[in-house]
Amino acid sequence: KSWDPHLKNSGQAVIDGIQRCKKKNRALILGSGHLFDLPLYELSQNFNEVILVDILHPRRVRKIVKGLTNVSLFDADVTGVIPHVFTTPHKLYESKPILFLDQEIDYVVSLNLLSQLPVIPNKWLRKKGIGDAIVYGFCKHLIETHIEYLTKFSGQKLLITDTDFIALDEDGEEAARESAIYDV
Repeated sequence: KSWDPHLKNSGQAVIDGIQRCKKKNRALILGSGHLFDLPLYELSQNFNEVILVDILHPRRVRKIVKGLTNVSLFDADVTGVIPHVFTTPHKLYESKPILFLDQEIDYVVSLNLLSQLPVIPNKWLRKKGIGDAIVYGFCKHLIETHIEYLTKFSGQKLLITDTDFIALDEDGEEAARESAIYDV
């Protein structure tokens, strides 16, 4: 229940973005996840094609999408570095996202994805003994690269993201704050 306002606000922001689109041929959703914060039916009704991108689409999402003929799923790591992080953690590859840049996209949404991009690389690299400064710099690079990637699309763009992690004490007062997007 505590997530309900966030989910509702995210969904409303996506709907507001739909209304600002001049053309409504193709929408691209990066980080579609479980669809909890995505008004999929509104997107499907307003665009000729909706492409949902996530590293892995849950079974529940695959079932929902089967009934929508203009919605497709695309499993992908939008950073392009996850396979390299796992196979060669001591040689960090530069993230150069190019997915869908060769296509005309009228509306691109990065949906609560930005702060999540570094989570897996961060954990894995630390587990492999990579130093804190290197891990931090690499994770910051993933954040910066994703923002730059979004600017390359010509259509309407929407970025929804966490900006801070906030720890509360037992009285509900802020005890600590840390950037969720590596101070970008």
